[in-house]
Amino acid sequence: MISICIPAYNAAQYIEEAIDGWRNQTYPYLEILVQDDCSKDDTYNKAFNFSHKDSRVKVYRNKKNLGIGGNWNEVFHKATGDYLVMANADDVYDPNMIENALKIFDKEENADAVSFNYKILEDQSKQIKEVGIQKELSIGFQEELFRQCFFHNPFHIIFTVFKTKSLQSITLSNGDLFLNTQICDAELFFRLGVNHLNLYYSDDIGGYYRKHETNNSSIKNGERYSWLFDVFPRYRQILLTNHQKETKELLFNRIVHHLKYQLKHFHLPDFKQLNCFMKEYYIFSRYKKIED
Repeated sequence: MISICIPAYNAAQYIEEAIDGWRNQTYPYLEILVQDDCSKDDTYNKAFNFSHKDSRVKVYRNKKNLGIGGNWNEVFHKATGDYLVMANADDVYDPNMIENALKIFDKEENADAVSFNYKILEDQSKQIKEVGIQKELSIGFQEELFRQCFFHNPFHIIFTVFKTKSLQSITLSNGDLFLNTQICDAELFFRLGVNHLNLYYSDDIGGYYRKHETNNSSIKNGERYSWLFDVFPRYRQILLTNHQKETKELLFNRIVHHLKYQLKHFHLPDFKQLNCFMKEYYIFSRYKKIED
């Protein structure tokens, strides 16, 4: 059994296509779990209609809005499959994705996750774009997974199939899988690397990431705040010990980008962000590793 977990919020325009993409997979033994986070549009009703014609589709609605991380955890806890996908409610999936993943898992017993190549679908223009970083990846098990994910972010959670037991082995202290923050998906990959789980990369196309005006990633400053205040502090010591120079350069580049962005759009910097960036940059500039 494969659990397809679809956390959804205000996705009425795309949810039917997303669910159909999973119903039409060549591997049929799925449970398709839709978790609606109190959408203000018709997402819940459109998803619920599928439950009448396909018993694999189960639709739930939160009593109150939980936000990204909270909603992702809700649907994760309902999953019963041996394998699991955290899918978006607005993307397009290749019908062979699950079957291709299972073939790799059968061949590579040590794999904890299989991540696929994907492309960008511009919703307005309908243009399809390549993801540049994917071209630099080698097929097979990935070395230095934490470093790869933290500095280059080459994998996408929605085009990755996980062993459920592997995810359960790295849950947070409260039993949840996801940190309650906007980039909870990226943080999970950092945790995979820190815990030395094995990720296998395939250059088969898993699907198309739909880029549109209501993507979570389009929320102004949302990802930057999430990275800086919620995620970065969790990995500061690992970065200081093993990746000091790279992190210092990354922080410097983010300070410059922050200033350019804020001055262009708001004429003043966000001083809370800027002060935090500067503090972290100072720490990484002054840190001296204690040798054994």
